[in-house]
Amino acid sequence: MVTIPPDLLNDVRDLLYAHLDSIGRELFYAGEGPVLERDPAQYAEIFERLDKVRSLLNMAGWAGGLDAPTEIQVDLDEYGTVLEAAVERRLRIDRDVFREIDRVDAGRARRGEPPIRDAVTARLNALQVFLATVRTADQTS
Repeated sequence: MVTIPPDLLNDVRDLLYAHLDSIGRELFYAGEGPVLERDPAQYAEIFERLDKVRSLLNMAGWAGGLDAPTEIQVDLDEYGTVLEAAVERRLRIDRDVFREIDRVDAGRARRGEPPIRDAVTARLNALQVFLATVRTADQTS
């Protein structure tokens, strides 16, 4: 069991949405090929991950807001793999953004927008710590 704390819940919700989108694209491409050669079993694992992401979003609150929980307890035996994959995906994206952070912040400055270096750094650090917590808790369960 792991707790998703209040300061990470919105980020986790966002990355679950991104993971949901990724699973949707995977589902779309799984259906390519001749219709007569399709087997329902080829979709089983994709639907299982989809159901787990939907369940996590149900726990986290789909839209956030005032009625959303402030933190949630996640059973890693049930959701660990999906949660870990979603966090890893977000970390890859944030690391890519961070590699270009000087260029990104320069563009934001030209548009009169505030820099995002500190926010991206804080999110990267928080997600890395959370991922380590998930992995450690998963190993002990």
